[in-house]
Amino acid sequence: MAVGRRRCPHVGEEVTLVALLKDCAKHKNLQKGMRIHAALIDKSFFYSNMFLGNALISMYAKCGALADAQNVFDELRNKDVVSWNALAAGYLQHGCDDLVLTSFKHMQHESFIPVPVTFGCILKACGNAKECGMGKQIHACLAGRGTDTVATADGKDIQIETAKKGLFGNRSVLESVLVDMYAKCGVIELAQEVFDDLEFRDLVSWTSLMAGYCEKELGDEVLACYDQMQTEGIDPDAVTFTYILKACGSSGAVYKGIEVHAEIARQLLLERDITLSSALVDMYAKCGLVAKSEETFEGLPVKDMISWTALIGGYSEYGHDEKVLNCYERIRDKKFPLDEVAYASVMKSCGSLGALEKGEEIYAEVIRKGLVGNGTVLDGAILDMYVKCGEMMKAQQAFEEIATRDLVSWSILISGYCEQGYSDRALKCFENMQNQGLCADNAVLSCILKTCGRIGAVDLGQDIYAEIVRKQRFGNDVVLDTSVIDMYAKCGLFAKAQEIFDALSERDTVTWTTLIAAYCEHGHIKEALYCFEEMKQEGVLPNVVTMACSLKSCGSVGAAFEAGKKIHAVLTVGGPITGDTMLGNVLMDMYAKCGELEKAIKVFKELPIRDVISWNSLISSYVENGLSEDAINYYHRMSCDGVSPDAVTLCCILKACGITGAVEKGIEIHTEMVKRGLLEDCSLLGNSLIEMYSKCGVVGQAQHIFDKLLVADVVSWNHLMTGYCQYGLAKQVSICYNKMIDNGISPNELTLTCLLKANVNTGATDESKFCFTSLSASYNMIPTAEHYRCMVGFLSRLGLFDKALAVVHRMGSFDYLPAWISLLYACCSWGNSKLGSFIFAHLAQLNRKLQTGFSDMSHVAVFDVQEKG
Repeated sequence: MAVGRRRCPHVGEEVTLVALLKDCAKHKNLQKGMRIHAALIDKSFFYSNMFLGNALISMYAKCGALADAQNVFDELRNKDVVSWNALAAGYLQHGCDDLVLTSFKHMQHESFIPVPVTFGCILKACGNAKECGMGKQIHACLAGRGTDTVATADGKDIQIETAKKGLFGNRSVLESVLVDMYAKCGVIELAQEVFDDLEFRDLVSWTSLMAGYCEKELGDEVLACYDQMQTEGIDPDAVTFTYILKACGSSGAVYKGIEVHAEIARQLLLERDITLSSALVDMYAKCGLVAKSEETFEGLPVKDMISWTALIGGYSEYGHDEKVLNCYERIRDKKFPLDEVAYASVMKSCGSLGALEKGEEIYAEVIRKGLVGNGTVLDGAILDMYVKCGEMMKAQQAFEEIATRDLVSWSILISGYCEQGYSDRALKCFENMQNQGLCADNAVLSCILKTCGRIGAVDLGQDIYAEIVRKQRFGNDVVLDTSVIDMYAKCGLFAKAQEIFDALSERDTVTWTTLIAAYCEHGHIKEALYCFEEMKQEGVLPNVVTMACSLKSCGSVGAAFEAGKKIHAVLTVGGPITGDTMLGNVLMDMYAKCGELEKAIKVFKELPIRDVISWNSLISSYVENGLSEDAINYYHRMSCDGVSPDAVTLCCILKACGITGAVEKGIEIHTEMVKRGLLEDCSLLGNSLIEMYSKCGVVGQAQHIFDKLLVADVVSWNHLMTGYCQYGLAKQVSICYNKMIDNGISPNELTLTCLLKANVNTGATDESKFCFTSLSASYNMIPTAEHYRCMVGFLSRLGLFDKALAVVHRMGSFDYLPAWISLLYACCSWGNSKLGSFIFAHLAQLNRKLQTGFSDMSHVAVFDVQEKG
């Protein structure tokens, strides 16, 4: 409809124009509204007609053309409170809460008196923008508890005395808005207070209060509201039920959730509200009923991205990572656009499964969609995926591409470097994070303290501890507290670790176990056992780790055997060990190391579940106690029980085969290892095979295995050289040694022993002397008692008694009996009665001193010397 340029319309035409503009606003018909606006070209008429101007502002605002609404408002000559309300309502409707508050301030500057609609609009904006201060002031004035003004940022006041006179009929509406405002601002106590004062509690006020409790994750309070609401005869709608289901999920109230589900189904709400359906899926998932969540999801008539995300989140939370990836593929097939939360769950599952290729495929997809690099939850999930897959270089690259790096992303990267042993990089990241002005949380500090303990960086650890104390964090977080204790203990400062431990007001199982484990790890066995006893006296119950550490301590100290039996007695109160295989394994190991093999076997037989570690403990105990044939028999029983051997088992059995000369069994095991492809990545097994074949005299096969090793270390060379030495192939020993040096492998004490024995067997005096003197000096090797014994025996057999005595004197201890006895037997062979008598006298003195029982052997040797003299 066109309107003449200079013609002022009559009242009927004006009413028609306003009605048309309202219709445009109702149906969001912006184009038609703009044509009506264009037709009102007579500015002298239009901009002085407040009635039409307000209608235009409202139309533009409701259609989302906020700039046009503001322009009309600015050019309107005559404004009233309706003009302001229309503009503010538009801003509020489209989420521009800051502009609502700005309009309120401008309205006050021009001395307009707010009406209830104005206050309702402003209070809603305060809630959305979390401007609780202004909301409280308005509340105080409306309630008559404060002045009749509201201070604004520029210091001017809003007069509301006149407005209060018109509030009587709108009181309950405004009070409901106040409940909503306080709830959204997180001041749930004030929301509850206003709610309690309501004369009439309608569905809106109940829902607002529940929403506030949900936001605070106070699920029990939400459910209490639901019960009270039902008592007052008010039925929830779909929105209210959504908050109730969310509360059931957060508080784990699964039975209440099932009851609510039944009520929703009775009211046929699921068919009309997909958001409610998604809330049901999410509730069951968070309560751990993943199968029920899946069933509910599959029964939905319409599956949107919210319901898919809820299902994926449930699968991810409870470790159903394969199902997460299956859901992802189904979503892609249906061409649903995944959001950041869904992608984050999928990335998390890729990390848990170690599915690097799939993770990188999804990473490329989210890059194409522009979803990464903004410091969102998805960026953290990508970092976490790379960290869990062990790809720290790629994690670092992804981290550097994040525009805004928050504490979460820094924490993931630092913890990744810490867990994978990149201590220097972890500390560098920590330094960079601090330089960015970010304050580390307790989780990051615990990681860094762990790293300090690992590398012995006690100075940095002390600085961190001082900062923790300064910020009053110590004593409030058990993980952080134990990290401090562990750091000092691993750095060898046990007195400081004990001091900090003693300063704790509350010491739980975790802190006690940390201290006990630290003492065990560093060989302070008596201190570990003392802590264990003191822990029990304080009434703190040990856990599985505490018991395991204490049992290991008992196995390390023979005198602690009685303590080990006491721990065993605690574990078996009410019957044999039936609950924890790991503890049973440690108990077996303790008895075996204390020489109580029968007790170890008894524990083994009482275990309800015998895993590969149980069998390994038993088999290794037999081997270490010289019962290799029994070890091989138990290996057969292990196979019959359906337990597959691991590398440790096979190494033990190969050692047993070498000791007993059971080369056929060794060949059988070798064949099985080849079939299973175990030799490709395990140098330990290769070395065990070389040792077995060498001890069994099949040196050619030992050489064959050696030649196939991907990496030959000093242990590999030593086993091969020992085999050649054992069968008098001294030349081959020398060749092996020279090749080892050429390959850059440094010899150790066992290498020197092997070379000495080889040279002794061939009578190579000069070579033996060279090995004994220059070799040990070149590689900073301190000769052992075995090295000295070899040299003494070698020189004695050649009749070089002076030189042999000189070597004995160089040993630093005249109490090393094997060397003296070797020298004594040489005196027998050469008829050197004078030296033999001297040695016998020395041995007799040692016998009285040490009561070792060597006197019989000494008497025989001296008798031979005297006979030959």
